[in-house]
Amino acid sequence: MPDVFSFLEAICDAEGIILFDATSDKFPGVALKTNDGRGIALSPALKGWMKIAVTAHELGHHVLGHLDDGALSLGKIGDAEAQEQRAHREQEARVFAAAFTAVALFSYYAA
Repeated sequence: MPDVFSFLEAICDAEGIILFDATSDKFPGVALKTNDGRGIALSPALKGWMKIAVTAHELGHHVLGHLDDGALSLGKIGDAEAQEQRAHREQEARVFAAAFTAVALFSYYAA
């Protein structure tokens, strides 16, 4: 079994993204950007492939620039345009995570 999570940790480290356990398990993960830096908070309940998938998804938000314009807090909750933009960015992060995981597995089994 490939150690995909260690690979994700190395990428995050190289990009200056801090991985840490969230204080709650009410959400699987969240990408954060503050004046102090960037991070990914992960639910302590995540294990195995779910932890990999969620980490890759949140990394996707960073890599794809979704946090650069405050996108996660754009607009009011009822603002249809902002909701559509958030939904599009969530889909992009899902595709990033799926592609990342597929390439990691292919690289492992092709070696």
